[in-house]
Amino acid sequence: MDEQPSRFPKFTAVGLCTSMVLLAACLAFPAYSEEGPEGPATTHSLLVLAIGWLGIGYQVHEWLANPLLLLAWILMFARNYKGAAITALAATLVAASFLLRENIVISEAPTYGRVLGYHAGYWLWLASPAVASLASAWAMRRSPPASK
Repeated sequence: MDEQPSRFPKFTAVGLCTSMVLLAACLAFPAYSEEGPEGPATTHSLLVLAIGWLGIGYQVHEWLANPLLLLAWILMFARNYKGAAITALAATLVAASFLLRENIVISEAPTYGRVLGYHAGYWLWLASPAVASLASAWAMRRSPPASK
């Protein structure tokens, strides 16, 4: 049975920690602005993380980048860098797809509002899986091939 090195690769550890810090930091900022029935409004990232899963029923699937990112982090910890890279890349693409969204659910009615702009919270959130993807891909390239 092969033993894995006891040390986590430095670049991978830095990338994983950076990804986690970016996600935590995004929660302190607004995510986006939308046009609602009462005029322009800003939605905070913490609110999006907390209740964004409700949008899945309204065909707003971008929130699913969060569990994909969590899975990528778990795969990185398990040193499954290929799986982590693929999962983190999928999370990045799902998160980036929000840039293509013109309207967003703004109430449970549901009422829709036009997306007006993106704020620091969104960009930090988008950077989190992107960094995880890069760190996983780098670790995948740097790790020795598995012996059979």
